[in-house]
Amino acid sequence: MQKLNLQKTNIMSIINLTHNSFAAIGKFQEPKAAVDYALQLIEQGADIIDVGAEATNPGLESPIIDIEQELQMLIPFITLLRKQTDKPISVDTSKPEVMQAVIEAGADIINDVRALRLPGALETVAQLNVPVILMHMEYPFGVPEQKTEINDITKHVKDFLLARVEACLEAGIRKENIILDISVGGGSFGKNTQQNLQLIKNTQQFVDLGYPVLAGVSYKLYIGELLGLAIPDRSTPSLISALFCAQKGVKILRVHEVLQTKQALEMLNLINEI
Repeated sequence: MQKLNLQKTNIMSIINLTHNSFAAIGKFQEPKAAVDYALQLIEQGADIIDVGAEATNPGLESPIIDIEQELQMLIPFITLLRKQTDKPISVDTSKPEVMQAVIEAGADIINDVRALRLPGALETVAQLNVPVILMHMEYPFGVPEQKTEINDITKHVKDFLLARVEACLEAGIRKENIILDISVGGGSFGKNTQQNLQLIKNTQQFVDLGYPVLAGVSYKLYIGELLGLAIPDRSTPSLISALFCAQKGVKILRVHEVLQTKQALEMLNLINEI
């Protein structure tokens, strides 16, 4: 693959191989159509293709899907795409068996919303020696009736991520392979709208931890709740949120709209260079 350049802000485009992803953009159930779309996104400026086959959107009581079902969606896509591009492929999964299989199929990065908490995940990533993205999910196996009371969401997420970093290092995962996600999200991710805003506002605190940082703020629920916008109408607020994070030093923006993000980043860079 092309070496991931974390000295700049990278655009990570989203491909969902699942029927119940919250956003229609980038959602496919047929590998060939998904690969054709991914190649279009690369032409538009995507630096990384992020693919997942397990929905973790708000409201799911049991986010885990069967391993074979997940692999049946992921492997054909990765195999086809790898034949046509050397761009890094990131896979959104939590299962060590899936991690092993997708890297063997040609993927390059593991993106785990559960931060390697499933048994064997830490050891698998250490053995694979690939970059891994760690995200905070408060309810990794479904939202309970009694939710956690979180007073300082930024401290809560930072403390969690630092604890997972320590677990990674103890398991033999190299420091240079660790990427942190600011962890914006509702439902299973456990944040309300104001807490998500606080995480975005405090992006710099995550950057200051000394690891490359990812922000996934595209089309999410907090935008709808704040501005009363349906999912298809959240493009502009998503872009503003992403640019704010980029300005604070985020190295990966996980987005649904690549071309708009690329153009906005180019303008932001031109302004900053004056």
